[in-house]
Amino acid sequence: SSQLTAHADYVIGRVFCQALKQAFSRFCGEVFSAVPQLYGLIVGGVK
Repeated sequence: SSQLTAHADYVIGRVFCQALKQAFSRFCGEVFSAVPQLYGLIVGGVK
């Protein structure tokens, strides 16, 4: 039964990791797509 628990832990860990990676990559994508706009605002504000 300990093998079953270990397997369940492994599956849960994998699913959690996948979800975390997806959320993180989405977050990073949004941040990177926002950077040029922010940069434009900063540069535009400085001039």
